[in-house]
Amino acid sequence: MLPYLMKPYERNSLTDRRRNFNERLSRARKPVECAFGILYSKWRIISKEIETGVELADKTVKCICVLHNTTIEKEGVDRQLTDVTV
Repeated sequence: MLPYLMKPYERNSLTDRRRNFNERLSRARKPVECAFGILYSKWRIISKEIETGVELADKTVKCICVLHNTTIEKEGVDRQLTDVTV
């Protein structure tokens, strides 16, 4: 595990403070997972391993995010969500 990544506390060592942290971490993670699901369904290049170096893969994902945000600005959020569910 990398030092800058957060992970929940184990269930067997939960205090009230740690339980609160786990709940907040979970709530923060859910919108990110939903956003990634939308990106995944629209931009299939991220449905498998990106077969490039780390730097180009990083740029590819950033480019997908920019393209996604641009299409949302042009077409609206409602259109993006209906495209995903169809």
